[in-house]
Amino acid sequence: MNKKIEPTKEDLKKIQEMIYENKFYEEIAREFPWSAKTIKRMIKDSDLDVSKYNPVHNREGTRAFKPTQEQLEYIQVQINKGQGKGAIASSLGITRGTLNAVIEKHDVDMTHYLRPSGRKKILSQKEIDSLRRMLDGGMMYRDIATQMGINRNLVSELIKRYGLTGHGHNNFSKPLNDQELEALKEIAAKGLTAAKIAKCFDRGTGFIRKTLDQQGITVAPDGQGKADTKTLIECVALAAEAAGSLPSRSQLSADDMKRLPELLKEMPFEEVCDYLEKSSVAVRKAISLCDLNELLWPDAIKSYPFGVQFDEDMMNPMLSSTFLSAKYGPSNCTIGKWRREFYNTNSGLGNNFYSKTTAEMAFEEILKDLDLAYIYRKKIIGYEVDFYLGQRVIVEVQGNYWHTLTRNKQGKTSQQSDFEKKIALENAGYEVLPIWEKEIKESPEKVAETVISTYLSHLTNK
Repeated sequence: MNKKIEPTKEDLKKIQEMIYENKFYEEIAREFPWSAKTIKRMIKDSDLDVSKYNPVHNREGTRAFKPTQEQLEYIQVQINKGQGKGAIASSLGITRGTLNAVIEKHDVDMTHYLRPSGRKKILSQKEIDSLRRMLDGGMMYRDIATQMGINRNLVSELIKRYGLTGHGHNNFSKPLNDQELEALKEIAAKGLTAAKIAKCFDRGTGFIRKTLDQQGITVAPDGQGKADTKTLIECVALAAEAAGSLPSRSQLSADDMKRLPELLKEMPFEEVCDYLEKSSVAVRKAISLCDLNELLWPDAIKSYPFGVQFDEDMMNPMLSSTFLSAKYGPSNCTIGKWRREFYNTNSGLGNNFYSKTTAEMAFEEILKDLDLAYIYRKKIIGYEVDFYLGQRVIVEVQGNYWHTLTRNKQGKTSQQSDFEKKIALENAGYEVLPIWEKEIKESPEKVAETVISTYLSHLTNK
């Protein structure tokens, strides 16, 4: 069992009860912030009774799944678009094998279906230009995938297929000028590894190693280079001065980078970004570049002037890990881990922390501006909906990452897919209004107009 995760007696009791109910490991895992693999380890290490465990009887088999006409039409449309079977199955909350059986049984037309290697084979010139702009802007592959509605691995294939630069800029293997070569010798003498030096110059590690060999310069072996934060910042500034610009991925000035360690200790991460007038992505990249990540560990934050507020927020069940990550800097996973391992024990809250996302909190502000009453996470005909506004109007806030079709894992992490949920609620007489995170961030006025017009139309019809 993972030593970092120790289940309480209550956790083990709940797991045992679900085993007696023949719940699948995935179903059990959904009740906790752990994976199915972790649940299996806990069951084994805690010697729970699995002598009569046989969950197969609780699940409908492949032939028992009976798709509705809407689902069959949905499958056909996605097949025609070249969508992968895995993504289609996931969005419907079924397995790939079940989907294959449905396709065979109902004679779904597979004429236009492309195998994974040929999927999304051709991009229009507009799409190519858009992809190039995203790469030039330094956007990460996963964000590009979300933006384009494709799989992240396919982004790499498209970059190679169309001869684009995959690192977001054309500087990765650009030869060093004379000033940079002099700076390279000076930086290498400070004990940095080739990988660290490559970051300073915004080059590829392989390219830097080759250049070092050509110049006859010896550096510290990988994993053995020692350099404090001050030295790293000095090296970045030295490389930037020689090149005439800072690494494109940092976006912070040399002076800002020198002040960054003290700023992180003086104010929460969110305020640091506002103070520097830079995005959280840019600041995080600068933090990584200068090896300042340890300044954003919860145990370090607790010692800062705002540590008391951090402690209070961590124990507040109404604040999600996503919100705390954006405010204080640690990753969602780190926040969740600390809450489970330390704050749960001290606060007695168990696993009852809210999982409200930043998109949902932003949407709540829109509802407050509209002065509309709502119920958050209301159960309706067996489904949990994000926001119920009354008048049979439901709003589902769709996160850009989790609800993107090609990246959707809802079939694995919830009992019903978004598609099934929407169809069932609409058949029961409710109107389901999906609102995307991107719309909330970029066009809150338009979102507000859509919500209020929908609500008023139902009020008038009633």
